Amino acid sequence: MPIGTYNYVKSGPRRALGNLLRMLLNRLRLELYRSWRVSDEAVREGRIWPPQAYSMAGMARLDQLQDAVETALKEGCPAT
Repeated sequence: MPIGTYNYVKSGPRRALGNLLRMLLNRLRLELYRSWRVSDEAVREGRIWPPQAYSMAGMARLDQLQDAVETALKEGCPAT
């Protein structure tokens, strides 16, 4: 998780120092990260909110959506 995500809970001087550090690291094309562990099951079910993602839906819901679209295309369902 990018460290900039946590800036909203810091005091003014700490936030300013964090922003300065992030700007310096950006110039060097580096980024600080804080890691945490999540279970594969939580990811599949969409129970976590990742700081950066293409979708907030879990893999189970995305698989269900893919199956529905493939079935509709295979069976020739008319669009309404």
